[in-house]
Formats: sequence, C-alpha cells, structure tokens
Amino acid sequence: MRTFLFSLIGLVLVAVLADYGTAAYAEYQVSKEIRHELSLDTDPDVRVTGFPFLTQVADSDFSQVNVRAVGVPMASLGKVTVEATLWDAKVQASQIFGGNLNNIVVGELDSRIRIDDTQLGQLIGISDLKVSAPVADPSLGTSGGGAYQVPKSGIVLTGTVKLGGVLKQQVSVNADLALEGKQVRIIATGFALGGRSSKSMTLAPPLAEIAMQMFSVTLDSDYLPFGIAPTTVHAEGADIVVEGKGTNVHIIRPSRS
Repeated sequence: MRTFLFSLIGLVLVAVLADYGTAAYAEYQVSKEIRHELSLDTDPDVRVTGFPFLTQVADSDFSQVNVRAVGVPMASLGKVTVEATLWDAKVQASQIFGGNLNNIVVGELDSRIRIDDTQLGQLIGISDLKVSAPVADPSLGTSGGGAYQVPKSGIVLTGTVKLGGVLKQQVSVNADLALEGKQVRIIATGFALGGRSSKSMTLAPPLAEIAMQMFSVTLDSDYLPFGIAPTTVHAEGADIVVEGKGTNVHIIRPSRS
C-alpha cells in the first residue's frame, strides 16, 4: 500500500509539473510574439491562469489570460505600460503554442494603459513630478468618524515649476481627471493642503494662475490594447490609468506585409 501511495503521488507530481511546464512554454510563445508585434526591448509578461492548463487546451477555452508589457511606445504619450485581461478566450491549441492571438473570440476583455508620474512629468515639462492621493482637508470638516474629509479631486500633483521666468517653486495641486473621447484631461483645481511646499498657499494671484496652468494638460491616448475604446480614467498609486472594457470581442490582427 505504501509503495502504491508513493507511486500515485509521484504520478500526480509528474502530471502537475508537465501541466505547468506546458503552460510556461505556451506563455513564452505568446510573449515572444507580442514582443515582436510591439517592437519591445524585453518580453512582456503573459500568464494563463486556471488549472489544469491542458484541459483548457483540449477545450480551446481559456478562463483568463493576463498580458502586461512595459515600455510600449505610443505616438503622443511616449513609453507606457500596456495591460490586458482576456476572460473566456476561445483559442485553438495550435494558436496558443504558436504564440498567435489573432482571430480569436474573447468573452470579456479588460484593456488598460498606465502612465507613470515620470512619463507624465516629461509630457508636461516638470521633471520631478510626483503623483499621489489627496490628503485630508480640515476645512471640509469630518466624515462623522472623527477623521477629516478627503477632497473629491482625483489626484495630487507635486513638482517644481518656473514662475515668471525666474522664480522656481515646488508646489502641490489637487487635480481632477476626465475622459473626453480618447483624450485624457488633467485639470488643476486648487493648491493642495499638506503638500511638500507650504509656500504654494501664499503665491501671488498671477503666479498662482501660471502654476495651475502648468499642471493642467490634455493628453491623446492613441489606443488601448486590442482596439478597446477607453471608458474611464483614474489614478492608482503614482499611475494614471486609462481603461476600457469589451464583451464578445473578436480579435483580428491586420496581416503583415
């Protein structure tokens, strides 16, 4: 009986390792194809979730595929991080092992681009730009539990700006995020309390207006992965995230010349 149990455990381990090894090979093939397609410097991260993998291969139905590529060049945004989550993807075995995600049907697809604060700073000309969450504002009163309320503005932007052509000042502003079609608008709404520079609250009106304008910008988001239209924009940590969702998405990649 003991020999039988050890043999059974050994067979299970071999099966599990074979399943994970096969999944890793398929992920590598897809990653290599995406790297070539997007002209990336490194392989993107591809993960096929769910166990067993070979059952999904046999059914040509993958419950979840996660794709993440860093440093993807976009015409108007520079290099950004691109992410996609494919749910209930109908993919033939020959495609998944050949790294080909062309001509497939996805039940639900979440598509995102991430613009980090370094890249955003380059776009608006503020080299030390930092993005953070709003801080509590005593002037808004408390939330009922004793804590001060947080401003409704979406993010806080902090950076050093040149005012009046000479004066350099580090300021923090509250800013709202808005999506208008494929354009992302970042709109400075006022100076942030608790920011890195207390002097930001005492700028003369003309200089204050200049500072607010420097933190306000409209960005063109060229595309989301797999042709999904953007529907929301929000902040996550130090990233600006533009996101869209689609159902019953038919992915067809243009043929190469």
